[in-house]
Amino acid sequence: MDEFHYLNAAPVGLSTADSDFDCTIKCRRNSYCLSINLSASKDANGKLWCELLSPDRYRNSLDYRENKTSRHLFVLVGSVS
Repeated sequence: MDEFHYLNAAPVGLSTADSDFDCTIKCRRNSYCLSINLSASKDANGKLWCELLSPDRYRNSLDYRENKTSRHLFVLVGSVS
């Protein structure tokens, strides 16, 4: 996870989550999701905003920027034996 970074890309999903883990699970369930933008802190209701993204910071490096209100997470994709 990269603190205070944001990937400027069209999301394949938008939602709120109770935790980083919940947002990651939402991404893993979406076959198009490879990375996540999420808020750096919870809102008044205790929720994080969660943007599911199909690009990642490596493929869209020009759109990867510092941002004090968000974090970026790259989801590792692998197979389960």
